[in-house]
Amino acid sequence: MKKQITYLIIVLVAVLTSVAFYMNISHKNKEKLLDRIPVSKPHQHVSSNGKVIEHIHRQITPPVVNVKTTDNETEISKHPILRIWENLDLTTIRRKYQPYTVSEIMDKWEEKYINFEYPPYDNIAQHRLAQLEKYWPKEKWLQHLMDLGHPLHDVSSYKLASDLQGQSLFIYKRDYDNPTTRSDTLDAFNLPIDATWQEVEDLNIKFNIVARIKKLRAKEADPSVYGGVTNLQGVFTPFSPNTVYVHVSDDKPLSTFTGVMLSEQQKEDLRIYGVAPKGVTVVYTDKDGNPLPADERPRFFERRMAVLEAAEKHIEQMIVDHDAIFKTLSEQPQKETQKEQTVPSHQSQPNRSVIPEFEDTKRRSVIPMQKRNIPPEMLPPIPPSRANIQQWFEILQELHGGELPKDLRVLQEVVNELEAIRRVGEKKLPPRGTPPVRRPPDPVAPPPQ
Repeated sequence: MKKQITYLIIVLVAVLTSVAFYMNISHKNKEKLLDRIPVSKPHQHVSSNGKVIEHIHRQITPPVVNVKTTDNETEISKHPILRIWENLDLTTIRRKYQPYTVSEIMDKWEEKYINFEYPPYDNIAQHRLAQLEKYWPKEKWLQHLMDLGHPLHDVSSYKLASDLQGQSLFIYKRDYDNPTTRSDTLDAFNLPIDATWQEVEDLNIKFNIVARIKKLRAKEADPSVYGGVTNLQGVFTPFSPNTVYVHVSDDKPLSTFTGVMLSEQQKEDLRIYGVAPKGVTVVYTDKDGNPLPADERPRFFERRMAVLEAAEKHIEQMIVDHDAIFKTLSEQPQKETQKEQTVPSHQSQPNRSVIPEFEDTKRRSVIPMQKRNIPPEMLPPIPPSRANIQQWFEILQELHGGELPKDLRVLQEVVNELEAIRRVGEKKLPPRGTPPVRRPPDPVAPPPQ
């Protein structure tokens, strides 16, 4: 009874550690801000001389973001996990982590494992165990794992090895044999579409061996490590007290947090501003989990400010475009000539002319003049300062009869969100050019009297 309680405690600790790990991984995947802005729909203006025009806003040009290039792992024929496994010292592993024979292991832990995993031992449990025995007899399965270097030195490692058998049959083989889920299974392992089931199972076993060995060695090197996770590149991320591993994507609004639990506000501060919570050690990693140099602190703030600058330039250009609409049309004669039709698709329509970003149509008296008539003198000779971008939207609102089209409304929402980020950044981030705060030198002891 005492041994069963000990076994139960060990398993519960392992489960809780796994649960804590999954809870501590957070993905923040938002759409790109500029993707929210819908395509402009044709709308109408009335010039000062009473001409009705149809106008379509030009699309905003997103800023160019420099994306770091990395070696393409797909060009390497052998899977990273297989390369790492081939370099393991199996002789040392067997001497250190395999102190028992398969027969001794079965005698020590099999009955406890069955009683814990399959209570009560009913028909369903018997059927499941019979399927496992038919697929891979337990003794042969354990021997196969030991031959490949799987640690089997305590009850928790025995549970992992036994669970791996059920995982292989009831999850991965099931999904591999199903044509609708096979490609997803192969993608999950980064295997080619023509990979065989034997290759999938072999990779899964060796992945678990690599992960287990890395975790054991990390804990031996640092007893404060209480867990960790290994990715398919073979990089192990240890779980240490008050430590969080952060990956900020280069080319998409995605960030991943692994380790100590953080609040949503703390994640936001790290993601956007690169500000670490007090008392928490932050380790930035690349997409494969490798730690970045200590001076690299990727964040979204500069990218957001680049989007804000692009939005400001776009709004300024919109005002210039509308200015051109009214000035150009006020100078046009009532009858257009064939030479003025600059777009080939309109050559067969002599009564219409096309100006960049808008179309001139026949005069329509049904549109209220006071609703759409914006004479050129209402436009300021010099665009407003970008320090008060809301003035620009007020002008655009006047230019559209007192109501912004949907694309401009969404653009205004995006700009407001970016402006809020900028204002918070001014408080959280040190001014540019400010040297980092350093610890003052220790006072020099006075010379002895």
